[in-house]
Amino acid sequence: MGNERAGLNFNDQIDIDIDIEKVTGGNQLPKKVDPTKLEEIAKQSGFTSRQPQTSRRRRQKSPFTLQLGIKVRPEMKILFQDMGEYLGVYDCATFERAMLALLEKEGTEVLLSKYKEIIKS
Repeated sequence: MGNERAGLNFNDQIDIDIDIEKVTGGNQLPKKVDPTKLEEIAKQSGFTSRQPQTSRRRRQKSPFTLQLGIKVRPEMKILFQDMGEYLGVYDCATFERAMLALLEKEGTEVLLSKYKEIIKS
């Protein structure tokens, strides 16, 4: 075996005459397809649509936009979260219910009316 490579024989190329217009189809514009007919053909062929069948419901925008970070005892945090779980609400709603109970217990009518205005909006 020698260290020589086999030649590529570029001199033996075959001249082929190709009509570019035949290959490209000339200046024809693509045909427009009716989407309903396309869907029917796809269903008959066994293709399934990836488009959602029903429109999604949008969730209501949350009124809770600001974060209140306070330091509490570890047991108090667990108790607070347990209360929210018992009520079946998130921490933000638990906090608002706790504020309402405190305002009602302390009897501050001015603050209670502010609370009710905040909740309305």
